Amino acid sequence: MRGALLYVLIFGVGFGGIFWYVFDYIQRLRRHIALMQERIRELEDHNAELVLALEDRVDVAHIDEAIRRGRISR
Repeated sequence: MRGALLYVLIFGVGFGGIFWYVFDYIQRLRRHIALMQERIRELEDHNAELVLALEDRVDVAHIDEAIRRGRISR
């Protein structure tokens, strides 16, 4: 009986440790994915700002070109 109890404790702790390790790893992956998604959102927002800035520069360049060619007066 003592041997069986010892085996139950050893295997119980062993399988419990493995389960805890896997569960902890999954939780870490979920946190990492959440952080990566937040970073992706930040980069998308920054990218949108850069696109708007470039569009503004293109518009300014077109206006400057039109002024230089004399189509628009200053």
